[in-house]
Amino acid sequence: MSTAAGVVRPTLQPAADVARSALLFGCLMAVGGCSGEATPGAVGSERPGQLTVWTLTGPDLELGEFEGGGDQTFDLVAGVALLGEDRIAVVDQGSADVRVYDGTGSLVETFGGEGDGPGEFRAPADIRVLGGDSIQVLDAWDQRVTLLTPDFGYVREFAAVSPLAGRYLLEGTVAEAERHAALAVLAGRPFPVARTGFRLATLSADGRVWIRERLATEAAPALWFVLGPDGTPIRAVEVPHRFRPMYLRDDLVIGRWRGEYDVHYVRWYRLESAGRTTAAPDWLTGPASDTPAPPMPDSVRRGLQSIVRNAATMQEVYYSNQRSYSTRVDSLMTAGDRELPEGLGMDVLHATARGWSMILTSAGHAGMCALRYGRDGPQALRSGAVICTN
Repeated sequence: MSTAAGVVRPTLQPAADVARSALLFGCLMAVGGCSGEATPGAVGSERPGQLTVWTLTGPDLELGEFEGGGDQTFDLVAGVALLGEDRIAVVDQGSADVRVYDGTGSLVETFGGEGDGPGEFRAPADIRVLGGDSIQVLDAWDQRVTLLTPDFGYVREFAAVSPLAGRYLLEGTVAEAERHAALAVLAGRPFPVARTGFRLATLSADGRVWIRERLATEAAPALWFVLGPDGTPIRAVEVPHRFRPMYLRDDLVIGRWRGEYDVHYVRWYRLESAGRTTAAPDWLTGPASDTPAPPMPDSVRRGLQSIVRNAATMQEVYYSNQRSYSTRVDSLMTAGDRELPEGLGMDVLHATARGWSMILTSAGHAGMCALRYGRDGPQALRSGAVICTN
């Protein structure tokens, strides 16, 4: 049922149901199923080389208001986390705070606020619950991580680590041990650097690495692959256009829905089998190469950095006329008589009136260069800074 403000207010899934869902998935992963009724298209039942496709069903909960200025009016939803089983924490970068809602959608607590003091933020961008229920919040303004107690008491601050690793952009604020574990999984399935491009990866709340294979469009959903601890793909997940997953688990996904006029909402979806399969890409299923990819030479890195700066100039010219940024940076560069070299990969992650971001890669070399400009996009990248890595 929707209220006048456009907010669906069901009770969150009971903890017992969540536990049963997690147990069922664990059984499916371990032995191909538990006793009882078979699940159509469940993990373990697919044909060789095929993965079960899972889809997002719901939403079971929606937070947000089209207008009104109430406690569910969000300016820029930058992060979401589930606290226990009955509270959702939402990072709103516009108000520089974190709001906590209960299962009915009622606001129960707010912490943070704009400032440079302990527990304050300039541009809060991500939130993650760690082992022992400690909470981390990333501030994209200076890539600073604030560690909080379970009841949001200030503990300490420290610098965030780079999200770039090879041809992967690892999103999210994770602990150092989690990052090493995720990178170890990704290292076992390296991106084929003979061609250009990169992969966006993130770490779920239950420790699984998710890799995005394709972007969503109006005509087709995004496709993500979920990897097991050894890097083996275990299922595929379709994510609809205009939805950005921020909190992932084997049984649910919570994230930001971008509505009409770029209004932000928070949506909670259940994960269910679609009863069909899809082929896993060769680069995920084949053996890892024993030969490391050659690092990016300094001359190539300088060339990519120059291209990024030129692209930023062309984007500002475009924005001055259109009041938004363009997803077709290559066309802007060509129109501006900027020559693009052979073997260049130029991937625009997003482009709206709020900002834009892009990744540049060079065929045959490991590493990449990245830029985020403005308020939206991968928050683990500092706005306005060109970052390159091998």
